[in-house]
Amino acid sequence: MTLLRHLARAALLAAAVACAAPAFAADPPPAKPVATFAPAQLETFLKDAATFRYAGADPKTPATDKLMRDAEEQIILAARAGAPQRQAAEQSILKLLISTSATRDAKEFACRQLLIVGSNASIPALEPLLQDKDLAHVARLALGRLALTSPDAAAILRAALKTTTGDLRIGVINSLGELHDPAAINDLRAIALNPADAPAATAAVVALGKIRGATDASLGISAAQEGPAASVVRSEADHALLAAAERLLAADKRESAAAVFQVVHNAAPSGPVKTAALRGLLLTRGPAATEALVTAIKAPDLTAARQAIAFTRLIPKDIQLSKTLVELLPTLPPERQETLVRALGVRPDDIATAAILEAATFDKPLVRVAALDTLGDVGGASAVTVLATAAVKGGDDQKAAREALLRLSGDAIGGQISTAIDVPATPPKVKAELVRALAGRRTPGATERLFTLAKTDPEADVRREAIAGLGSLAGPADLKPLIDLAVTPKDPGDRGPFEDALAAAFRRSGDAKAATALVAGVVTGAPADARPPLVRLYKAAASPEALAALRPLLTDPDKQVADAAVRTLADWPDPAAADDLLGVVKTSDSKTHQVLALKGYIRLTGAIDKQSPGAPAKQLAMYQAALDLAQRPDEKRQILSGLANLATPEALALSEKLLTDTTVTAEAAQAVIGIVTKSAERDKQVRDRAKESLTAVIAVAEKDAKLKKQAEDALVVVEKFKEKK
Repeated sequence: MTLLRHLARAALLAAAVACAAPAFAADPPPAKPVATFAPAQLETFLKDAATFRYAGADPKTPATDKLMRDAEEQIILAARAGAPQRQAAEQSILKLLISTSATRDAKEFACRQLLIVGSNASIPALEPLLQDKDLAHVARLALGRLALTSPDAAAILRAALKTTTGDLRIGVINSLGELHDPAAINDLRAIALNPADAPAATAAVVALGKIRGATDASLGISAAQEGPAASVVRSEADHALLAAAERLLAADKRESAAAVFQVVHNAAPSGPVKTAALRGLLLTRGPAATEALVTAIKAPDLTAARQAIAFTRLIPKDIQLSKTLVELLPTLPPERQETLVRALGVRPDDIATAAILEAATFDKPLVRVAALDTLGDVGGASAVTVLATAAVKGGDDQKAAREALLRLSGDAIGGQISTAIDVPATPPKVKAELVRALAGRRTPGATERLFTLAKTDPEADVRREAIAGLGSLAGPADLKPLIDLAVTPKDPGDRGPFEDALAAAFRRSGDAKAATALVAGVVTGAPADARPPLVRLYKAAASPEALAALRPLLTDPDKQVADAAVRTLADWPDPAAADDLLGVVKTSDSKTHQVLALKGYIRLTGAIDKQSPGAPAKQLAMYQAALDLAQRPDEKRQILSGLANLATPEALALSEKLLTDTTVTAEAAQAVIGIVTKSAERDKQVRDRAKESLTAVIAVAEKDAKLKKQAEDALVVVEKFKEKK
């Protein structure tokens, strides 16, 4: 008996045992469960079980679930006890099964118990039940379990193919299929060829497909495909043949599997079945199936063609296939070219890689981008210049090429990038892309090379790409040289890139105090045009020391430096700069600086941590101070926005005062409505003041119907809050 046969029988036995598991609602276990099989007790149980009906069928039946459960426990004990006890239990069950007075449910129960203790002795009682529409299913289960070890039981099931009809016959067919019974092949083949009974023919084909390792079964399915019932069983036959072929392949019967796959592939129209058969041919015949593969790639169905291209991975090391695919590539539409280019990327040979390099220059964007992306995985040093050149184009080409340059693997990549940078004929923009890649790959020695390029290269694009790279690579030890280079750049136009690079390096360094000291050490003596960018770096450091160093510069005699200092202070990231900003508002003779400082002050007021001690009161005082100094409507609007977020009774009162300011009446009304809506339910002071506040809004909103409606709706909501309280 083959291993597959053993596995099939084991699987069916497991299913049978599962079906035989107790099917009744569990009661609490008895205090003293029965420990040994008691034949007389089982006989009594089963005699009483004759009237059993499943719960809900007949509430007056004397046989209960508990009785059936007790009988089932006795049968399980008998199965464990040994052959004599099993036989005794089986005979008691058979009495119930053949009893003319037993209910249908009782007989079903008996059949299920034969799954546990049944033997050949049960076959005569089970055989007639194959004709019983109510009990045929459980009878087949019991016979199927017996057929795992009993040829007689299998023979009974095969014989039933000729004596049953309709659903009963289909059930027998299914059981024989689950048994993987080779002796049933001829009978099943005959049924599969009969178009007069389409459901049975279809079931027979499926059953034939389950008979493992039997070439005759596959031949039977093939005959059904071509026979009089072909139109009925075509789909099921295809799937059954595929299943049979897969089982042959799993059993390492490659030639037999290949023959079946070929039958399906030849017969099937385009679609999933033909695609699955092609995969099977490639797995079993390898390069010998290349012609079928190429035909599928060129077929009208795009989905199937793409799947066929993906199957090229099943034959990865065949040089001839690579040549065939490369020759095919230019003849295909762009959508298939794209898929094939990506598939070539997993072929480990120079022929495929060369084709991808060439495809990176195609005039079809879809294909070109796919090639560029694929080169990142397979290109090696030979792809460096191709990718850098493509990156200059912008768009999708640039994105794919830049990412690919970063993904290229191999020890030679860094050296190849450096060599390409040094080639005099390399166009400046291509050279800039190479510099970008050098920095992005964090190539060893890249920082030193970037410093040299940033300082000396004659091309602005190259220098500025090098400067940007230093911003991402420079460590703490590089900050001073980077600042020195920023103070005296090769070209004044490099100051902006240097400022961005230094800001990035400062933030990454993690030592704001040291960064501040470095800037402070050079800002005073730096050339005039270098000082404003240096001043703005204090914001990147954002340390107490940086704020202290910035303060004297707010009134620096050099107006450009003072302007940079005020703007830096106005953008300060934390509220520590608030008082300094308020001082600028009060003392500066520059209207521009006053406006910048006040906006910065209001912004930082809103940035105060609301959970910190005294935060609401502090924010309210700051908003009041800002309001006292605000002259422009946009400043007042900014304050009102902050008050709405503060949402305290004091913020409500302050917002109300601006209702009569015609430049911001609408914004003040929105702030009042917002505060009331947000906090009236939880804040009694707001709730008590809400009616007065909203009435004031309604009074000033006579010409704004939408605003008036919002205030009226808010008033209704507040009144409901009051009623609840």
